[in-house]
Amino acid sequence: MHVKPHEFMIKFTPHTRWVEGSGILIVVAFFLGGIGGGLYLTSLFFNDILGMFVGWLLVLIVGLIDMIHLHKPFRFWRMLLKPNSSWIARGFILIAFFIILAAVQLALFFWLQETAYEKSFRILSGLLAFGVIIYSGFVLSYVKAIRLWNSAMIPLLFITSSLAGGTAVFSIICLSRNTNLTNTLLHVLQITLVLYAIMLVLHLWTSINDSPSARKSVMWMLKGNLSYIFWILVVLVGIVIPLFVFFLTESEAMVLLTIGAVFVILGNFTFKFIILKSGVYIPLAPSNEVSI
Repeated sequence: MHVKPHEFMIKFTPHTRWVEGSGILIVVAFFLGGIGGGLYLTSLFFNDILGMFVGWLLVLIVGLIDMIHLHKPFRFWRMLLKPNSSWIARGFILIAFFIILAAVQLALFFWLQETAYEKSFRILSGLLAFGVIIYSGFVLSYVKAIRLWNSAMIPLLFITSSLAGGTAVFSIICLSRNTNLTNTLLHVLQITLVLYAIMLVLHLWTSINDSPSARKSVMWMLKGNLSYIFWILVVLVGIVIPLFVFFLTESEAMVLLTIGAVFVILGNFTFKFIILKSGVYIPLAPSNEVSI
């Protein structure tokens, strides 16, 4: 979808700032923040310190990426003073508090497991991990100029995709230790992936019936230049094949389960990229253009 300079904001104008050039760091941050928070929550549920540490490390990388992406990183503290008006500022605060409190929780888990202090920090770090997962969805949902993002479905879609991706990473960690997946973990993989697929379908359906600009974005994904990426990597590789693997494979089939989990992670990253890449601005002048 190409727009000439004189057509900017007159025709459907594609969003590029967060997906092209250094903007690809935003895609990486959304992806790592989602699976990092999802991995941390899954690891808390299964009481696995290695998974917690890897999840914490991924969110730490997100914090560094966000700092790098700022034009003037040494003035980031000014943004932190406006949490009441900016989801980006809230995201920085959530990530900072998560990094600190989760580090304390990891230390307490290692030395003082099952104590009142450890349980308290477990609850706090879990809540912050959930905040890290959901904040990027709220960042997009508050962008009124792009109707594909400006939806109450986006935070829910990011929650389910992040939990599916985080659970997939956790299963790889378990399988890398030559440990068979428990039935509980296999059920969590199935449930999170099914919920993610349902939320994706619901978001696309509501967007098609929402506005011309949202419909344009969806058609670009389903039939336009992004259709091959969407159908092959997001749908087939990221959802359909893993669902067959997780539902039809025994927990002892470590190779197949590893492939299924890797596919979920690949599809998860592609989903974050394509949801940003397919966003188009609402034209300033009324337009009936919907076809690709």
